[in-house]
Amino acid sequence: MKLLALLILASCARFSPLPPLSSELAVENSLHISFDPNMSDKKFIDLSGNNHHATQRENYWSLPTATEVAKEASALTFAIWVKTKKSNPDPQDLFALSINAKAPSSTSRASLRLIDRYPVAFGRSFDEEAAQEVKSKIQIPENQWVHIAATINYELNQIQLFINGAPVETQGKVAFKNKKTPASASYNASIGAEDDGSNFHFQGELREAFIWKRALNPIELQQLYNQQKAHF
Repeated sequence: MKLLALLILASCARFSPLPPLSSELAVENSLHISFDPNMSDKKFIDLSGNNHHATQRENYWSLPTATEVAKEASALTFAIWVKTKKSNPDPQDLFALSINAKAPSSTSRASLRLIDRYPVAFGRSFDEEAAQEVKSKIQIPENQWVHIAATINYELNQIQLFINGAPVETQGKVAFKNKKTPASASYNASIGAEDDGSNFHFQGELREAFIWKRALNPIELQQLYNQQKAHF
């Protein structure tokens, strides 16, 4: 199965280079983006050979080449390391992939965010559907690196959340009408803000952000966390 991963690496002196992904997590059509934490370079470097790029905005990352990820997707996986500065009752988006639209949109087909440090994931199987939302019952700590992941499975009618590689108890029910998202691209996509970048900016630090166009299983997500945790 083809899948797409998006990786952002912050080149910070306190972190040693991360090891390569294991063969089980290696991806086709991968997107690997490296950026300078001083934000001096507005273009990102594609290391995958696919001519993808992203753009650093004032306080988030615009991902024009991620707009195909939620096209005809039966499932998606988000994974990212976060370090929050403080609790915030307002949403802080980590990933946001919009619906298809004629202009920039803040309505998501798939999203992962924090609300008062509680991870929340939601999705739509068609663009007019009400958002199907699941919220973690566990709040992540402040000022610590935490690995957060979510699988949004349209085909199996399921959303799962993971903290530091382990599945967590959630609240909320999912009732997707379709088993795949529409056969059209998202209008916009972002990391660290809502889809069009207009609101819900993340307050803290982000590193190692992935998107897969399939649902990773719990063993794979635990493996991903185990491979990286020593570097945080």
